[in-house]
Order: sequence, then C-alpha cells, then structure tokens
Amino acid sequence: MLIFSKQPKFKIMKKLATAIVALLTTTLFFGQETSNFNKFSIEVQGGLHMPIQLVDNINESDYTDFKAGQIGVRYMFNECVGAKLSYGFNSFEDKENADFGVDYHRITLEGVYNMQLANRFGILAHAGLGLALAAPSSIDENENTAIFTLGLTPQVKVSNRVAVFVDATYLVSASQHYYFNGQLINPDFQSRTAAFANFSIGATISLGKNSTHADWAKKSN
Repeated sequence: MLIFSKQPKFKIMKKLATAIVALLTTTLFFGQETSNFNKFSIEVQGGLHMPIQLVDNINESDYTDFKAGQIGVRYMFNECVGAKLSYGFNSFEDKENADFGVDYHRITLEGVYNMQLANRFGILAHAGLGLALAAPSSIDENENTAIFTLGLTPQVKVSNRVAVFVDATYLVSASQHYYFNGQLINPDFQSRTAAFANFSIGATISLGKNSTHADWAKKSN
C-alpha cells in the first residue's frame, strides 16, 4: 500500500543524509576485523537510467539520461556472501520540458554473492528490497513505495584498497500513482507497478587493516 508523506522534500533529504552519515561512521568504527581479509567497503557509482515499465504515456528516450547515483556500504560475511545498504537517487526529467518528471530517493538492503573469477576480476550478484520516496513534478508531496532490485556488478581490482566496476540493475517500484512524467495515472487514484534500469560505473574502497578484501581473498596475489 502506498502512503503519502506531507514532509517537505528538504526534510526528507536531511533524514536520508543523516542516516547515511551515521551508517558510514558506524562502518569506520567497526571496520577493523580479526579475519585475514577486510569485510567492509564503501561503494560510489553514477550513470544512466532508463524507464522500462509504466511507459505507455511517454517516449522512453526522453527520460533516459545520466541522472542516476548511489552510495552504499557493503559487509561480506565471508569470501562469497555479504549484504549491502545503499542510498540511491534517480531524477527522471523530460529532456524537452523540465516541468515533467519524477525524482526517486531510495534506501535498499541487498544480499550480495561474490564470484571471483580471477586474481583481479570478479562479478557481484545482488538483489534486495527497500523504500523509495517518489516526488512527482505535478504535486508538492512525496509518495512512498516498496522497491525491489536485481543486478550484476563486474569488477576489476586496481589495488589492495580500490576496485572499479560497472553495474546493471533492474528496479521495480511496487505501487505508484504517477507516471515517469509526474502526471497522475488514473483519476480514480489506482496505482500501478513501474520499473526502470540503471547502468552505472563506480569504485569500491576497502576498509580495514588487512592487505586484501573478501572480494579477492579466494585468489589473492
């Protein structure tokens, strides 16, 4: 069920930013591990997004743009399995008219499976769910919706602390009342499911006292 929030957008963003800062602080505080590899890492990425579902009243290319970003903290329980908490942002805006669009602010929790294929190359599979705040351009309020994610992240080890990656993620907004252009879907206020894809590039920074991260522990140099 989707619920409206009457909080001003800047207050919501302040709460989200505070939560991320608190998360990063906790990560740094507890980042020292007793194992022979680091388990914590920070991920930063940005790139392209593309509407896929709920596009019957728009031209998808008008809302496909480089306006997607994400920052997250990942913890690996072992060399293969981990969890990631992330904040992401998508700004869908008509390229011809900025008055039409919708912004998404989302927090997701995902499970992660690491497939290290070589000393310096691996693929992370990730899937999870979270909460998204959608801000349609046609109203001054936000609506909340559950969001589901599924993606793959090929990555290359640059150094003991840094890896670079590309990521492809499919995101499903479970129930929303507005199109990607910010207009109401139905006068009867019936909701529909929306979906979009993110294609990003980014970097992972390993935290901890050890010389390698869990992602590369199976076949470390």
